[in-house]
Order: sequence, then structure tokens, then C-alpha cells
Amino acid sequence: MKKLPLFLCLFVLITVSACQKDDPVPAPQPQDFPIPNTGELVRSIQWSNGTLALLQYNADSSLKQINYSLLNSVGSTIFEWEGGKMKGMYDNRSLYKNTYHYDGNRVSYYINTTRDFVSATSYKMEYHYNANGQVSKLNYYSSNEAGSTLKTATTYEYNASGELSKAITSSGNSIITHTIDSYSDSADFNPLLFIEVGLYEYYTLYNLAVFSSLKKYPAKITRTIKTGTNAAYVDRIVEHVCDITNRRINKITSHSNYPSNPQYNSSLEAVFTYD
Repeated sequence: MKKLPLFLCLFVLITVSACQKDDPVPAPQPQDFPIPNTGELVRSIQWSNGTLALLQYNADSSLKQINYSLLNSVGSTIFEWEGGKMKGMYDNRSLYKNTYHYDGNRVSYYINTTRDFVSATSYKMEYHYNANGQVSKLNYYSSNEAGSTLKTATTYEYNASGELSKAITSSGNSIITHTIDSYSDSADFNPLLFIEVGLYEYYTLYNLAVFSSLKKYPAKITRTIKTGTNAAYVDRIVEHVCDITNRRINKITSHSNYPSNPQYNSSLEAVFTYD
């Protein structure tokens, strides 16, 4: 059985997938490092569905490996570093790997392709930044023997406080909007705990470049879908109730709600332990 990704654990069960400030503040400065100070080191994460994650670190406290277990199933996510930057990550039960490329200290793009043999099939996530150093656009390209195709294009919006408020994705004749309605209190967290090797439905938010810039955890995310000339509708609402002490996340209780399909509603709790 494939290990249950941390990102999916926080959003769904196995079988289913502080208020914002109104006063303007100076625009944030460009990030100096791809991964900011993450506070104390998380040693384990225990989910209410039985999934357990044990974390290992390198001598410099960079994340080395996350080992997952659920009943008799185990798996690991491996992280590779070079010059203080995270250059690669992969799941040990998968054939695929993300390889990251930087422009200075910013993630310029990453490529997902096979890790042990050459393949013409891959996909690329390409980032663009605004003058404040914030991600302004993400282009997702799929490549094969016939060439490269732009699959989706995402633009990002920020509120007056400089916090990410929306990710608007164009995919064919559909527009998918993820709105961050609210955030938790300020918190220190390692973005690598919340991103994945594969292409998951919330990839426009939960990726290294975007999640590294957050100073608070998204508390409520509303996903709206509009296809062609049809009216837009709310597809899913995810709420994360964060227990935070001195900027440390102790627990996240997640509620996933589907307004049109309430039979799929679910909740999940994740408890974090530290040194």
C-alpha cells in the first residue's frame, strides 16, 4: 500500500481524498532563503486515522527523511540537499522524483520525472515572482515525445497585509479558485511537511515556493469552480483548527466539507511532537 501523503492526511480520510488585518502594512521584502526559520524540530506526527510519521534530520537540522506507517504498510519521503537548498525529493515506493532549480535563492522551477531511468514523460512547474518577491504566477507544463504543453496557469492575489488570498487557475475552459478566507495565528512550521512529490489537487497552494512564504497556517480554504458559461459553484471548503503555543503548532484538526455532496464530509486530527 502506498504511504498516505502528509498533505492528504491533513485534508482527507484515507478513503476520501487570527483573522486577517485590514490595515495596510509595508510590502514584504523578497525572501532571502528558500526555506525560512521553522522553529523547533518536529519529531513525529500522529493522525487520528492511525497514520504515524517519524522524522529524521541531517546534522544541520535540514529534513532528511519522513517515515510513514499505517498498520502493516510503510513508506518514506526522502529529501536531498545541496548548498543549503532542497534540490530533490521523492517517495521510496515511487518511480518519480521532484528536482528543484533555483534563480539565486528563489525556486525558479521544478521537474517531476523518473528517478532511475530516462523517460520522455515529465511535468514542470515554473514560477514567476512580483517586485515584492511573492509568487505571482505558476505555469504547469506536461512533456512527452511530442513536446511540451501548458496544462494550467495559476495567478496569485495578495491582500493589503501582503498575505496570500487567492490562487486562480485556468485549466481548459474551467477556472478553479482557491480562496484563503482566514489564517491561524502566527506560527513557525517547516513547509516541507506539507508538500508532496506527486501532483495533488491543492498543488497551487501546497508547493515549496508558495508555502515557504506563509507566516500563518491557512485556516479556511474555499474552492470554487467555473466551467465555460456555467455559474461558478463552491466545490469544497476545508477548515483547519490550529492549536498553537508560542508559534509552535501542537495540533491541526481538519474538516473537509462538500456542499453538494455532504456524504463525503470528513474530519481528521494531526498531533505534532517536538524535541
